[in-house]
Amino acid sequence: MLSKRIKSLYGNLIAVQGRYVDLCIKLKEDLKLEYKKDYMIVAHTQLDKPIRTINIPDKFNGKLNVLYYYYWKPVDKNQSSLWENTDLKK
Repeated sequence: MLSKRIKSLYGNLIAVQGRYVDLCIKLKEDLKLEYKKDYMIVAHTQLDKPIRTINIPDKFNGKLNVLYYYYWKPVDKNQSSLWENTDLKK
């Protein structure tokens, strides 16, 4: 699982650079997005289905970068995991 720290939210959307999304799709891994003390996990099957995409020019070299926007839905810490108290833990 690839982990990425995010510094800001736009409304209730979280922006991720396209290179991280492309890498997770290529490796077939989930993407863990961390914002402040919360985090959310975007499954690799959902990475290619963002809410919105925008092409933004890079401020250093002028190439276009793609930003993928996903709804910010942090993991609820009060809800336990399904496999937490079983022998099937990874």
